[in-house]
Amino acid sequence: MEQRQGKHKQCDHCGALQALTDAVKQLIDGNHKRFKQLERKVDKLVHTIDDLVAKVQEQTTVAQSVATFIQQLKAQLAAQGVEQAKIDAAFAGVEGNDQVLADAMLENTDSAPTE
Repeated sequence: MEQRQGKHKQCDHCGALQALTDAVKQLIDGNHKRFKQLERKVDKLVHTIDDLVAKVQEQTTVAQSVATFIQQLKAQLAAQGVEQAKIDAAFAGVEGNDQVLADAMLENTDSAPTE
């Protein structure tokens, strides 16, 4: 190739190669930006899932505490001579609500995929 002052003469191949190099750089830059956007979205989802898990744990603790309280209350009422039929009637609504919540959870939760 012909040389001029330390640089070779521009040829058709060099121009095409430079255009290709520029196009690849643009693709890399665009993909890098998209990757960063996806990375931010994934981070946000992870934080959202972590928050959800923490809230479910809090609710589980509260639900377990309420269940313990109800059992203790039933036992105290029975110990004080309250008729079992009255105790059962008083707590039937609570147990019915538990079942409504349990059914709603089952209906609105995707089951695990089977293979």
